[in-house]
Formats: sequence, structure tokens, C-alpha cells
Amino acid sequence: MTTLTYEQLNKDSRFTLATKPWYGSFPFRISFQGHNWRQNTLFSQGFHETFWQNRKVLKFLQENEKDYRFRNDTTFNVYLKDLNSVQCLIEEFDDIVTAISGPLSKTHNDMMISDLTQSFRKRLYYNVYRYKVSTKLYRYHDNMDEFINISEFIVDSFEENNYMLNSTLKHYSKWKELEQKYTSRTHNSLAPTYGWRHIPYSATGTVYFKEYDDVCAMHLMFKHIITSTSKVVLIEEIE
Repeated sequence: MTTLTYEQLNKDSRFTLATKPWYGSFPFRISFQGHNWRQNTLFSQGFHETFWQNRKVLKFLQENEKDYRFRNDTTFNVYLKDLNSVQCLIEEFDDIVTAISGPLSKTHNDMMISDLTQSFRKRLYYNVYRYKVSTKLYRYHDNMDEFINISEFIVDSFEENNYMLNSTLKHYSKWKELEQKYTSRTHNSLAPTYGWRHIPYSATGTVYFKEYDDVCAMHLMFKHIITSTSKVVLIEEIE
């Protein structure tokens, strides 16, 4: 049996680049031919065929003592840690594998696992920004108004061409104003006329930066609520 190499895997027409490991430690994802939940019912032939197909895949992984995770949604996905496991699964079920995602090389693989803040991409965010800082806030935690503080800090502190705010940070203050205006009993009936939308129970505010120093400044101010920070590593930089 010939050992599968990264170069061979990359040439597979089903292969796509993984930007980060799944669940923090699984660099590979194998997707299988799935059941069309919208067209078939729980009692349809297609449902049962897919169910037993997926059971067969999981049984194979268990019997071969592979380290894996799986997710069964509109597509059945299996997440793996090493190239050998990928090879075994493809050789056994090649005819029902629909997609393969993973790193381009051993170097890429090692870098993905060693630093989960890195995102490996062919291009920068919006072709401009290398860094992304996000914070997810919740209404029932009573802290969503922090979005206003973040947007004001960014606008006042950084050069306009060096950052970009996502729609949540851009529009939250207006959402808040409209909600306060049209939630009273006397104005509730006017809400649809004015295009009023509810503020969601949770939302993510994201800022894209060009410069690392700006990322540091953002962390100094809002580290207590920042939920993720990513740095783009271009594929051309590791090839």
C-alpha cells in the first residue's frame, strides 16, 4: 500500500484548504454523501440508507482505533488528526466521500496545531486586513452596550484606512435608538412602518486591522470581552 502524501491529497479534485483545525486539534475533515432532509422523511428509504452508511463509517473508525470526531447535519462530516487516518478512510469509503479538507503540507499542519489564532488563507481579509478581533455579547448579560464603546474607541483612536468595522459595530447604536423609540405601547404599532428590527439576543462585533499595534491597543481596552483574535498567514508565506 502506497503511503498517501500531502501532495497527492492536494491534487484530489475534492480537496479544499482548511484555514484552522476543527475542534482545536483536528486538521482534516472528510465529508460523506448525505441524506437530503428537506426532500425525504424519517421513514424514507434514503434516510435509512444514509443512517446505516454513517454507522458503517463510525464502526470502521472505532475498530481501527482512530482518533476522530463527527458531526451529522445536512452533511455527515468526520474530523481526523493525521494523514494516515485520512488515507484509511478514503481507501475504505472512496465512492461515498464528497469532500476533503485539510492542510497543504506537514509544515502547514504543524503551524495550524501549534497556534490556533492563526488563520491560513490565500488572501487577507477583504484583501486588505491581516488581523481580526471579535467579541460576542449577550443581551441577557446586560453588556451589549459595550458595542458602542468599542466603535467609539476605534473611530477616535485609529486611522480610518487601517481598520474596518462589521455591521454590528456600525449599526448597534442606531438599533438601540430605534428599539427605545418604538418599544413603548404607544409606538409599538408603528414599528413595521419604520423598518424597526429587534436587537438580537447575541451578536458578534468584529474589527479588522492592518497593524498589529492596533490589535494590541484593542486588547488593552477590551480584553475582558474579546472572544477571539485571528492573524492571517498567507499560503504563499509557508510554501
